Amino acid sequence: MNDSCRLLILEPDQALRLWLVSLIAPAGHTILAAPSLEVVGASLVIKDFNFLIADLKDEAEWAALGEALARYGFPPKAIFLVPADSRGLPAEWPFTYITLHKPLMPRDLMVAIATLHKGNAKLPDVALAVREVGALYTAPPVSCFERLCVYLDTGSLIDCQTRTLRVADQSIRLSQTESYLLESLLTTHGLVMPYEDLVGLIYGYSISRSEAARLLRPVVTRLRHKLAHMGGQRWIRNQRQLGYSLQIAPTPGPLIE
Repeated sequence: MNDSCRLLILEPDQALRLWLVSLIAPAGHTILAAPSLEVVGASLVIKDFNFLIADLKDEAEWAALGEALARYGFPPKAIFLVPADSRGLPAEWPFTYITLHKPLMPRDLMVAIATLHKGNAKLPDVALAVREVGALYTAPPVSCFERLCVYLDTGSLIDCQTRTLRVADQSIRLSQTESYLLESLLTTHGLVMPYEDLVGLIYGYSISRSEAARLLRPVVTRLRHKLAHMGGQRWIRNQRQLGYSLQIAPTPGPLIE
């Protein structure tokens, strides 16, 4: 079985949306992340998602999501992120699902994804060692590009699948190198990626840190210029003599253990 899958992340809070992307993407999954189903309604018809991850705050949101899924004819498996005091679904849910209470641990989310992807309906009773989760914080992401599509709170879109930035009615084309750099930084949102790791991911070869910094500098300059059209001229940060990081929104503290 292919270990990768297509995930739809529905998360109204941009900080958590980006954190989920940075956590899940290094596992090799294709991701579309948006604040609501309404934003991506048309995409549901043409994209074959394996399941969704949704943040739900109360019973009204459970009901609204169920109605929307039925309207779009989209019956996925689901992972629901719910408040710590939530008692779960108020009525029988017609699809296979797992609920995770907030604050959540990254390992729990990755185990839930693996469990659903294997076709099980519940989490295993025994503790599982998930090596991939630990690796997310110590190794660069897998070099599999054109997998991420993220809607921002401004209404703009970072679409690495088509190598474009969309702002209102304007589409800004990214070069292959610019798109690969942006996707690499998105998958480690908020963390510094060493220059040489970025070069290894994007170009596929190994050079020294100083050489990598010189190679990336003009690419970063061009990408910053394009991101400025969506208010992102300061999103890419350079930590001198180390590497680059992308910071669109702060890391959501209260939702993570």
